[in-house]
Amino acid sequence: MKQGVFVSLNLGCVGQNNAYRVLPEKRSGAVMAQQGDKLFEAWSIYDRALSNNTMYHDEIFENVALLLRDHFDDRPISVLDLGCGSAKHIAQALAGQQVSRYVGYDLSQIALDHARENLARLKCPLNLEIG
Repeated sequence: MKQGVFVSLNLGCVGQNNAYRVLPEKRSGAVMAQQGDKLFEAWSIYDRALSNNTMYHDEIFENVALLLRDHFDDRPISVLDLGCGSAKHIAQALAGQQVSRYVGYDLSQIALDHARENLARLKCPLNLEIG
């Protein structure tokens, strides 16, 4: 059975004073983590927006779940999630899928800690990295 690959790209920023921006110069992991943690300090605002479905994440990820089910059926998939944040919605979309591996990148270690909790139910190898 051929394995599928799903890539999720989530590069949104929170608030008008975005804690990080994509800059042309190279950033060290420590600097990116520090900036990412500043972003995640604003997470309570973002999390409220997610909880209230202000940005329609519920509908978006319902459609992601349908796409995954329709496209991959029962084939195992590997997931690369760039800007994974807490991975709350993607974890819900992946429920019921055969996920063989999940790789997530975010600028915030705090976000990755939340992602680890949210993704635990997938019962697959997780690789969560600052970047």
